Amino acid sequence: MGNPAHPLPTPSTQAGREGLAALLARPDRAVVALDFDGTLADIVPDPEQSRAHPDVVPALSALAPRVAAVAVITGRPADTAVRYGGFVGARGLDHLVVLGHYGAERWDAVTAAVHAPDPDPGVAAVRAELPAVLAEAGADSGTWIEEKGDRAGAGHTRRAADPPAPFEAQRAPLDDLAAPHRQIVEPGR
Repeated sequence: MGNPAHPLPTPSTQAGREGLAALLARPDRAVVALDFDGTLADIVPDPEQSRAHPDVVPALSALAPRVAAVAVITGRPADTAVRYGGFVGARGLDHLVVLGHYGAERWDAVTAAVHAPDPDPGVAAVRAELPAVLAEAGADSGTWIEEKGDRAGAGHTRRAADPPAPFEAQRAPLDDLAAPHRQIVEPGR
């Protein structure tokens, strides 16, 4: 049922226990989906320095043949997560799928290409106005904008002296900026 050297955690809910039992009974029908930042890679002060843990590719390569599918989901562009994860050409990950921008983009190892619809024009409009909105909201030092391609942007506060304070101060102005452009503000870590 499990590896004694690596015992499985016991789920705390009935649904969790049933899910684990189903996974163990029929792993060939399971889809394992993992987040990139905070799961496969540590959350770091500079997102450009984030890389998958060195054991990720070997672990996924060992897991992939035993389950129906393995997917990585990320708020980053799909090709960035592919590069930072070291997934290109990884042995055993022939059918890996990476869903970038929370599913707006799809990279798969079979084609090694990113597929996505055209970007929403609201994203460009929000990104153009974002620096002024953050400045007006009193963004302090340690707050910065991360460029995430033409599908998203991110305002970070993790380098601020008190990260929750600028986040809370900016939340309403960001919601007000996003709404008329049919965009949403998605809090992160």
